[in-house]
Amino acid sequence: MFIESSKARGNHYCYVKKYVPVQRMKYRETLYSLGKIEDALKELEHWENDLNHVPKIVLSEGITHNQIKKWRMKLNEKLHKMERGASVNKSKMII
Repeated sequence: MFIESSKARGNHYCYVKKYVPVQRMKYRETLYSLGKIEDALKELEHWENDLNHVPKIVLSEGITHNQIKKWRMKLNEKLHKMERGASVNKSKMII
């Protein structure tokens, strides 16, 4: 599992992706299933509890504990919407 972030047009984006080594970034697959999003939430929770769990490439982008907390809350909101049957962009969220 891997959470990738980027900044575009003043917004931070968090992409929830299946982990493939960094050298093969273009081959990362976006997650679309509820189960995989739940797994990503668990990973974000580990990150939030201990920054040692965060991959160095993410920390090198200047991601903070507060940013990780926001990502987890936003992803949790999306998960609840999906459980109610709402259509959401399951791979990307703006914070």
